[in-house]
Amino acid sequence: MAGRVTLRVIDDAVGIHHRVPAENGIGLRIMRHRAMSMGAGFSVGPATDKGTVVTCTLPEAPHVES
Repeated sequence: MAGRVTLRVIDDAVGIHHRVPAENGIGLRIMRHRAMSMGAGFSVGPATDKGTVVTCTLPEAPHVES
């Protein structure tokens, strides 16, 4: 996506087979809070075969020449 940076972490463990409510677990709440404080999008869900995908997408910082 132009003008944005995406970080995606995928594991191949047991995974999440249902939607994870935002209120479950302090780890997910902290990640979501930190992403939102930067104006980023944040999602957690099942990977294609098995495992979990965590994605954080934020606006790309403007290039500053020194």
